[in-house]
Amino acid sequence: MLGPMAAAPSTGRRRPAALALLLAVLAASAGCTGALSPGDGTGSGDAAPATALVPADANAVTYVDVDRALTHDTLRRVWNASIGDVEGSIGPDTVDGFVVQASRASGLPADGLVAATGFTSHAGSPLGPNATDTSYRGTIIASNWTAAGVARSVENTSDVTLEETTYAGHTVYEAPRGHSSVGALDDRLVVGNLTAVRDVLEVAAGDEAALEGDLLAAFEDTRDGYVRYASAVGEDQVPTSALNGTGAVSDPGALTTVERVSGALYVDGDTVGATLTMAVAGGEDAALDLRDVVRGAFAYGRTAIENTSAADRYGGLLERDSVDVEQSGSSVTVVSENPVAEITPLVSRANEST
Repeated sequence: MLGPMAAAPSTGRRRPAALALLLAVLAASAGCTGALSPGDGTGSGDAAPATALVPADANAVTYVDVDRALTHDTLRRVWNASIGDVEGSIGPDTVDGFVVQASRASGLPADGLVAATGFTSHAGSPLGPNATDTSYRGTIIASNWTAAGVARSVENTSDVTLEETTYAGHTVYEAPRGHSSVGALDDRLVVGNLTAVRDVLEVAAGDEAALEGDLLAAFEDTRDGYVRYASAVGEDQVPTSALNGTGAVSDPGALTTVERVSGALYVDGDTVGATLTMAVAGGEDAALDLRDVVRGAFAYGRTAIENTSAADRYGGLLERDSVDVEQSGSSVTVVSENPVAEITPLVSRANEST
């Protein structure tokens, strides 16, 4: 979303969703940076979420602890099982290989990026494909990169000229519409469209309100993880028409009661897990309805796979699956946890011949 992005080279293999997100963050951030050099605006290694700098206009925020995600031994076992031994694939077959490939494509050492806090005015992941040139989006980066280096790379890769200015007491490299501008905070960088960059600088200067209210509370309530997120959900963003008649969702209308989603991807000892909490309008009755619909959707998917040839590859995962769907008050939470020793061989088997 930082644009212009140097996407990680295609390898012809499927990647696990969590790893794809992490590599997208790395590639997107690296694609905006050319070289490390001395100068003002050098980021720090602080890996904490930068929600205190996210503007109040944002309605979605995602935090990625890139350093932890790429160096944690338990996670690396899962990543490597997910991307290794895929028949007919080309390119790296380890997470280290993917990271090195992305780093070479960008000219930036992979260990330069510590953490990223992305935000957008669009519901959904601010690091996903829904961010466009005209969207309100930005990423606050903890790194050892410099604003000057980022600006030079934007110029070199996009054939545009960034103008160095000052805004709210901070250096800003302003890009033409459709390209990323760069702002230099005291200990972090902010990259995104110009409006979002300026808003972050105003928040830092105390001239604009930071994110607050239900969305911030939802984010802060997520458990500690290498990925954490919270987003508002509009009724028009739920694909009820597409879900009608599929049989997978017994009552698509129940999904339109969801107002916010939040969650995390995490490691607990030798267990990897994911949580998703959906806050609904309509109180406990609506939450109970949604719980039943979600449970039914998981049961439908499990049955659908078990009755096909894919069961040979995914059967172990289905048996191992430990998805739990519970309701509490006006929210529904989905939790999935798997011991890494049990899940990695199943993930590797599922990748065979895909």
